[in-house]
Amino acid sequence: MFCIIQFSFAASLYRNEAKIEHYKNYIEQKAGDFIREKTLWEKMDLLLKVQKVLLAYESKTSVEWKQNFVSLLYALEEYIEESISGKINIKLESITITVIDDLRCSDCETWSMLDQLKNLSFLDDAQYIYRDFSEHGVSEYLEKNGIQKLPAIIFNTNNFDDGWQISSYLQILPDDTYSLAIGASFDPYEQRSSRGFKILDLGVLEDIKSNSYISWNENAEISWIEYSDLECPFCARLHNNGTVKKIEENFWSKLNIIFQHFPLSFHDEALLAAQAIECVGEQNKELYYSIIDASYNKYSNNNFSLIGFYNLAEENAIDKTELETCVDSEKYEARALSQMSIGQSVFGITWTPWSVIINNITWEYEIIWGAYPYDTFKETIEKLLR
Repeated sequence: MFCIIQFSFAASLYRNEAKIEHYKNYIEQKAGDFIREKTLWEKMDLLLKVQKVLLAYESKTSVEWKQNFVSLLYALEEYIEESISGKINIKLESITITVIDDLRCSDCETWSMLDQLKNLSFLDDAQYIYRDFSEHGVSEYLEKNGIQKLPAIIFNTNNFDDGWQISSYLQILPDDTYSLAIGASFDPYEQRSSRGFKILDLGVLEDIKSNSYISWNENAEISWIEYSDLECPFCARLHNNGTVKKIEENFWSKLNIIFQHFPLSFHDEALLAAQAIECVGEQNKELYYSIIDASYNKYSNNNFSLIGFYNLAEENAIDKTELETCVDSEKYEARALSQMSIGQSVFGITWTPWSVIINNITWEYEIIWGAYPYDTFKETIEKLLR
């Protein structure tokens, strides 16, 4: 109770600031609404969080900051006047935890999260209810409460003594329950196969292939679409860490690779480099992928040079003068930007490298973000092959 008395004293002291009248009506309306809507525990939480702000107040000299602070203190005093002392020992509610999952999500790790919750002593008596997205009424419930990603872990109350281990991560929902923030990422509303993979529109896949050079087995069951940037050091790492070579050794008959341009805006020569690669393919499509690999090998650490790339291409039997003329004409700029646009709109690409592994028979696909090692690609390819 000492901290409450301290807050009340501070609020009474500062509410008499000359500027408080300017805010009075507004404060009374907003604070009144908040008092009626929030629980005692939310108010107590606010008081504790503001303690540090109170201690720091005297070091602030900004008039605007001071006025806003006075407004906050005024509202706090209204909270304190609510006879908190008579409510501190209220009975805690029984806890029900509803877990909403999707059987199609193979990477959600929901049970691992639940194991962690069940090890918390203050949840020993909690009752767990399990629902799947496919069950009747679940989709409607999620839409009503604005839940777009799964898994979702819903508490019926935030009124429990947990030392803020869980309650500080609870977000109130429209139906007055509370969602635990767990960084869920599975979108159940996306079109998916019975195996849980996203489905790619066949027209999009055909467009990608028709404007690309395909390496290895063109008729393979699996395609690996690699969105990349010749200036990207992480793309170089993907090519130089043995991943591409191992994939070729183990899956060359079942997989092909389709290189797509994604020139990042903060790489000065990335767009010109993308055009240069296309110009290489125009001269000799058989050298397209080998020169990409040679470039990543030579420029592996933010040291890419377009002039150096011209020399590298010349060393690999490409006519340098013809290459420079082709790049200067900008004839492949539209192709590079189109590939980038499709990557953004269809696959949500924001950086490189970004790999899309596609089953060419079922059109199922999965995305791998970053320069992951061979084992990650192997696992994804094998899942899509089943």
